[in-house]
Amino acid sequence: MSGIVGTQRAAAEPAALGDLVRLCARLPLALRIAAGRVTSTPLCTVAEVVDELADDRFRLDALSPGGDERAAVRAVFDWSYQQLATAPARLFRRLGLLPGSDFSLHTAAALADLNSAEARRQLESLTTVHLIEPSRGNRYQFHDLLRVYAFDQAHRYDDAQERHEAIEAFLGWYAKTAYLCDELLYPAHPRTPAKFRTSAHRTPDIRDAAQALSWLEDERGNMLLVLQQAVETQMYDQGLNLAENSRFLGRNGRWYDELEGARFGLICARSTGDRQAETRFHNWLGEVLINTGRWDEARDNFERALSAARKLADDRQLANALNGIGLLRSMLGNHEDALPCFHEALPLSRGIDTGRLESVIEGNISSALSGLHRFEEALRHGERSLELRRRSGDVAGAVHSTHCLARAHLGLGQHGEAIALCRKAIAEGRGVNYTSLVVAEPLDTLGVLLNLGGDTAGAIECWREAAALFDSYSRPQRATEVRARIETAGAAEAR
Repeated sequence: MSGIVGTQRAAAEPAALGDLVRLCARLPLALRIAAGRVTSTPLCTVAEVVDELADDRFRLDALSPGGDERAAVRAVFDWSYQQLATAPARLFRRLGLLPGSDFSLHTAAALADLNSAEARRQLESLTTVHLIEPSRGNRYQFHDLLRVYAFDQAHRYDDAQERHEAIEAFLGWYAKTAYLCDELLYPAHPRTPAKFRTSAHRTPDIRDAAQALSWLEDERGNMLLVLQQAVETQMYDQGLNLAENSRFLGRNGRWYDELEGARFGLICARSTGDRQAETRFHNWLGEVLINTGRWDEARDNFERALSAARKLADDRQLANALNGIGLLRSMLGNHEDALPCFHEALPLSRGIDTGRLESVIEGNISSALSGLHRFEEALRHGERSLELRRRSGDVAGAVHSTHCLARAHLGLGQHGEAIALCRKAIAEGRGVNYTSLVVAEPLDTLGVLLNLGGDTAGAIECWREAAALFDSYSRPQRATEVRARIETAGAAEAR
């Protein structure tokens, strides 16, 4: 405690300091807040702070040496809260409505309908009395107990309508900002406009993919909590729009976060009776479940989407579902059975959105044809896929299509062309700012090519990096396959 209030004050008022520790139930958070009152007012003594805390208004007089610790903390919180002017007190209560303990300046401004400058001033008032703490950049954080306290204050002093309107404004602003970021980070992906009146509050100044990624990374710990809040408060339209722009959650192989986001989206779609959105989320769940290796569940979701899309005459989702079923078959080595799905999906995908879906299907056809050793045909479909990927601005997808071409050239025995394409895919993949998994497959193929050319050391270097990437993105089967190549090549080298 003396480290906070200073050794001189501690030495001058040892008895009062002991009382302060006792009244705060020795809880570090309560002690820090109480000590902050001492240090923030130079003429204030420790004894005066003890007298304030012992006032009936803060209910500390009921405590005994064995008293309730939570009551002691509540007393200190009440005392700090009473120091606030009306506007910062209102903001504090609004912040208690947030589902997470970490938030930004812009979040606070949207929640309380303030401009950024006024929000900053009020947040500074809250940090002065230690009800919140500044974090990195323009971000702040609650201690968990203080967030609960702020939530309780909001329910004590603000009526249900006020709370509802504040949460609705926050969710609308949050969904609008996520939409903006998703659009910048994944420009080739289709997106659905909001069906609710979005917040009039300004989004942060986000102008490019790097800034979008920064905002999403800052909000990673909050996004699922916000989706859960939308479901719990039955604000399903806002939750649906946010979920449709939550693909970022799967970045760096965090498939289970993306899976949870898609599940919240499915709940919102069902709750609003939006059958088209429900179909979209079944397809999305199928895609993410493939990434987690849960192929039976993925198939079930694709088949649900397939049935619904046929009834709705929704060509886009029908093509997505057929593509998903075909991809599952191809991944299991059933390339011949996969092709009819892809060929049915391909004409449905033409002229839809940015051309990305058509490019995906063309790439999957190319991969399946390579699996069947039909390399000339694979090359034609791969070239079409790459053309569409580049046209749509799908950088990561272009890496995949380039790799499809490399595999076809490998199969045709054109190793020089295949090596050049792998190196091109790897170089472009390293520039993708939201996933590094895209370079794992071309690294594996490059390793195969280098090993065939006698460069075992170069091959092993490629395979080690590929295996590490497959590990980090929860692809254990592929990692095992690549490590088997390393072992085989090492054994051959040793002979």
